[in-house]
Amino acid sequence: DSAGGALCVATLCSLRDAGERLPAAAALFCPWTDPLADGGSMISNEPFDFGDRALLVGWARDYAGDAASDPRVTVLDANLEGLPPLLIQAGDAEILRDQILAFAERARKAGVDVTLHVEPDMFHDIFGHLPFWMNRYYAELQEMFAPAYLASASDEEKENIKRLAWYSTE
Repeated sequence: DSAGGALCVATLCSLRDAGERLPAAAALFCPWTDPLADGGSMISNEPFDFGDRALLVGWARDYAGDAASDPRVTVLDANLEGLPPLLIQAGDAEILRDQILAFAERARKAGVDVTLHVEPDMFHDIFGHLPFWMNRYYAELQEMFAPAYLASASDEEKENIKRLAWYSTE
């Protein structure tokens, strides 16, 4: 979630650029995709969220210094072509909403299969604050990740996933 969403996208791009095998899919929960953004939901949703633009910009600069606008940090500007399917979740009342929506649109235009969920009246990182929300998407996560993983998994990996209680290959 948050910065982890950006790290996930940056990792996917790095793996793709290095010619490495990509995961079958990725889930991004409330990802920051443009941490230096200003205006829009960064301002309009500030009263409803637990953070604000100054906090986010501070974290981005603490993490990346002057490189905060680098596409590996500001993944909204990254080349998204060739990435695996993405499940993206956002809260409608979070400050990151507009940048998440813009990222989802850019990914779609780059040919990425995107499933986007925007939860009405919800603030940033709802899964982290309200664990029961995860159950709402549990079946979708299973459906999205497990078959795609199994399609490219080795025999040993297939045996390992068969042991998981949440997925059956039969």
